[in-house]
Amino acid sequence: MRAANPHAKLRKLLGYGAAAALLVLAPTAASAGKFKVLHSFCAKRGCSDGQTPLAPLVGDGAGDFFGTAYRGGVEDRGTAFELIDAGDGKYKFKLIYAFRSQQPNNGGLTVDIAGNLYGFDQAGNFYKLSYGFGAHHDKWGETLLSVGLPGATGSLTYAGASSGSPWDGSSPLYGVTGDGGQNGKGSVFSLVPNGNQWAVSDLYDFCSQQNCPDGEGPSGGLLLAASGQLYGTTVEGGTRGGGVAFQLSGSGDQWTESTLYNYCSQKNCSDGDSPFGNLAGDASGNLFGVTAAGGQCKRYPEGCGVLFQLSDTGGSWSETVLHRFCSERDCRDGSTPEGGVSLDDSGNLIGTTVSGGGHDIDGQGLGGGVVYKFSGGVFNVLHAFCAAANCADGERPYSNGIENSAGVLLGTASGGGAFQAGDVYAVQP
Repeated sequence: MRAANPHAKLRKLLGYGAAAALLVLAPTAASAGKFKVLHSFCAKRGCSDGQTPLAPLVGDGAGDFFGTAYRGGVEDRGTAFELIDAGDGKYKFKLIYAFRSQQPNNGGLTVDIAGNLYGFDQAGNFYKLSYGFGAHHDKWGETLLSVGLPGATGSLTYAGASSGSPWDGSSPLYGVTGDGGQNGKGSVFSLVPNGNQWAVSDLYDFCSQQNCPDGEGPSGGLLLAASGQLYGTTVEGGTRGGGVAFQLSGSGDQWTESTLYNYCSQKNCSDGDSPFGNLAGDASGNLFGVTAAGGQCKRYPEGCGVLFQLSDTGGSWSETVLHRFCSERDCRDGSTPEGGVSLDDSGNLIGTTVSGGGHDIDGQGLGGGVVYKFSGGVFNVLHAFCAAANCADGERPYSNGIENSAGVLLGTASGGGAFQAGDVYAVQP
């Protein structure tokens, strides 16, 4: 049995610590967006503003965005920050909280209609950040809620999340654990607030059958469809061991899992191996995502990942590979995506890769990752990181970007920046 930790496989791939697939290699256009660094971490003494942002940003629906940094702060246990919309495409960076006990996980924050922020820390504690603490009630503070879910990973979702609306504060939240559940191979759960208490329900435990044909180790967040069905992926398990795309149907505590696609179903995993990050869905019911490996790139035998589409073809699902990463010289189109994908208002796919881009930072020509757009069957690199000296523009974006009301993509890079501690960036496609 392979490792249950969904990120152990990715670290190995990076070199540190169903229906037949229709393979289509999309043409690539040499297109770049207008790139700008909004904030470089470690700008304050002792990195009190944070460093190493890993989680995605989240918007409050009013133009401001929030995020977390994995390290830095008062106790080097990470920080929470706000990007305040200053108008004219400018944002003001504001440190709002320095974590004291545990570091935030890589799943990002959830914002409710009252402006409170919710998330999980590395120990699986569920917390709320809210404004109104301190002697003058003018500070942000943390409240640990009555929930403990070790292994919680990925972002929480809820009805309306895909539209960018804040959480209503009362409907169920849905998430996954990467190595929790009754079988220790991951689970899907729901959270429902009940006064000061929270009702936690285990909706499904992965590896419920011998050899885990239902999947093992969900790594990203879930997609909640308008029909009430939940969609996600696991990085391992399935009939081929390359992970699965799954669907959960039900209500309350009664849910049924269906496997939509088994990765590595094609020779040499040309259909992708190890799906990471969240799925995105369009109005026609198609699902889009990425795998961190597979795709038959020349640089690594494990492959450099693919961008894929899953479609319901009348009772069964088929996969189409939209792009194989590292298909260009020096991986100029990116390699090893982990953050999943999102759909912008025009229906274009937006994502990032951890490495690639062609700017050689490690003697291997891999580069610091890219931000890309897939539109009309054409793959475009919007920005290749490490284009500036000493990677002052950032490197290794582990999370996907988010679009603001003007169509500008905002995101974080875990490394690089002016102080080599990561940054927040903006890209105008």
